Amino acid sequence: MGNWNDLFRKKRRPSPGTPPGTITVDEGFPAPSVSVISYNESKLQEHRSVTLEELKRILSLNNNLIHWIDVQGLGDEKLLRELGDYFKIHPLALEDVVNAPQMPKTDQFADHVFIVVRMIQLISPQVLASEQMSIFLGRNYVLTLQERPGDCLDSLRSRLREGKGIIRRMKADYLCYAVMDAIIDNYFPVVENLGERFEDLEDGIISGERTASIGAFYSLKHETIALRRIIWQMRSTVGSVMRGGSGLVCTETTPFFRDCYEHLVHMIDITEAYRELQAEIMSIYLTTVSNRMNEIMKVLTIIATIFIPLSFVAGIYGMNFAYMPELENRHAYYIVLTVMVIAGLAMLAVFWKKGWLKSSNASKSVRQRSRNDD
Repeated sequence: MGNWNDLFRKKRRPSPGTPPGTITVDEGFPAPSVSVISYNESKLQEHRSVTLEELKRILSLNNNLIHWIDVQGLGDEKLLRELGDYFKIHPLALEDVVNAPQMPKTDQFADHVFIVVRMIQLISPQVLASEQMSIFLGRNYVLTLQERPGDCLDSLRSRLREGKGIIRRMKADYLCYAVMDAIIDNYFPVVENLGERFEDLEDGIISGERTASIGAFYSLKHETIALRRIIWQMRSTVGSVMRGGSGLVCTETTPFFRDCYEHLVHMIDITEAYRELQAEIMSIYLTTVSNRMNEIMKVLTIIATIFIPLSFVAGIYGMNFAYMPELENRHAYYIVLTVMVIAGLAMLAVFWKKGWLKSSNASKSVRQRSRNDD
């Protein structure tokens, strides 16, 4: 669990010169916990915290069932190697499992399909949980490997236990679809949260709040770019699964993957709209800054204009001529001050009548135009 910077997490890379297929487990990965759900239309068996030997026994005794093997935590290199040997997983695929986060992708092998997806969960508006999930689809099994415990698949497990929908009647490819669909559905709250934050930032800029900074804008912009890149890669991954020639995805399941694909296309359209919103927000920000500067310059100009005639009068009577008749008048000082005050007030009255002292309605017009566009 972390903040939105999880979207920018850098990929773990093996040391230079390491042979291909080398598995190097990060010390920060938790110890793995293996659970198995075995089912068909009429029955379901669930096993938690099983050992590798127990897993082999379960899979050998229930060949007529679909098996979902879920590994949460990647902190045991020996277990990962033994799983790879048992399921005949290519060493390069196992290397991609531990060197997270990988780019979402699909690799076709002789008897299984390797799929990498990015699981993103919105915990709160400022807290994001992001991790890689590796999926191996076989004839009668789906093997999922997560970086750490906790995911967004509890609703899917409930559907399996309760037998809701058609999932218990379908093959392993449908279970793979259901896992990917649950992950993709959790993208929508993340995308919507970005939109709400853009709207709040726009309102803050228009209203002149100090908290609405240009730094917050660029942070949102980078988060949108990172999320958009992930969604694009996920779309390509789902498309590869649909078009794959492994024979593990049957024609009956293809429309469901197509539905996932369309969801991702819809989210891409939304993020594209956010790009237009970014340009609009920047334009509003620059316009607002310009309007504020114009207001300040207007006030300073009015003050300077008022003091120009007053400075002229003060300059005349500040000259050191010997013969100035007004200087001998005992009331001259008060008369000159009165004239200067009257001149200043008269100029203020003229400025007010012309509307120069009223605040600009540019910001209000910008706000109204923005709401009308919405």
